[in-house]
Amino acid sequence: MLRTGRSQSQTGKPKQYLEIGDRSIGNTVVYPDDDLIAVTDTAGNRGFTDKDGLPY
Repeated sequence: MLRTGRSQSQTGKPKQYLEIGDRSIGNTVVYPDDDLIAVTDTAGNRGFTDKDGLPY
């Protein structure tokens, strides 16, 4: 499971970032500031839920 960090722009300009992953089966990413979890199921489908498991 990957937990994201916090990144804040110090210039007031929009931030850009590159997210790297392989989307392997069972891969889970947690976005704690956004109540969002990204999950890749056993069939390789990617989906998003909130922290309670409800579809996002």
